Amino acid sequence: MTSREGSLDAPTRHPIAWRDDVFYDAAKLDAEMRRVFDICLGCRRCFHLCDYLPRLFDLIDSKPS
Repeated sequence: MTSREGSLDAPTRHPIAWRDDVFYDAAKLDAEMRRVFDICLGCRRCFHLCDYLPRLFDLIDSKPS
């Protein structure tokens, strides 16, 4: 059984294939970061817990598009 949000069980850890060449593919990294930032921008549940998010939103807001 996998743990879910709000569970008291330890989270499931998935290995990161950092030795694979695909891990360092700039286009895939950009696509993944955009996906993650889009989720963060839409959710903001942890906004008050993280100094990173206000900086990220300031950087996004400073761009023309």
